[in-house]
Amino acid sequence: MASSTSCSARIWRWCGGSRAPNPQTTSGARSWIHSASPRQPTAWVRCFPAQVSATASSGRILPGGLGYLRPPAEIELGAYGLDLRGLRVADIGAGEGRLALGAARDAVAVVAVDPDRGALARGRAEAKRQGLSNVKFTEGAAQSLRLPDASFDVVIFSWTL
Repeated sequence: MASSTSCSARIWRWCGGSRAPNPQTTSGARSWIHSASPRQPTAWVRCFPAQVSATASSGRILPGGLGYLRPPAEIELGAYGLDLRGLRVADIGAGEGRLALGAARDAVAVVAVDPDRGALARGRAEAKRQGLSNVKFTEGAAQSLRLPDASFDVVIFSWTL
């Protein structure tokens, strides 16, 4: 039986009724992210059960389009308490580079690693569109990284199965 409640309305209710903060403000963003956890992943799974179960059982890459469920990169990185100014950052499982591109605004260098060539190509195009030259998109898997030891100050490993 199909529910008449939209997916976004269910997410809002499952996250305790807390609405996402305005992307232009970081005030309250950290508390919103923390108040939505750990119930927020439950909402994602309920909205995308077929995709999540299919990818989890087969080891495939999650389909694109799930990024709209996450806060803007600046808010998420800020909620983690990261000050990336002048640091070298690796984003493992970067996908299209949402967090890598956000980090590149402050970091001196960012390497985004993902096994999905299409996602990497979209990330490169977005980096070019934003004028970010300090981010490099590299094909690879988290299980067998080809990055030199101790070459990064911060490693981001977010939404990577």
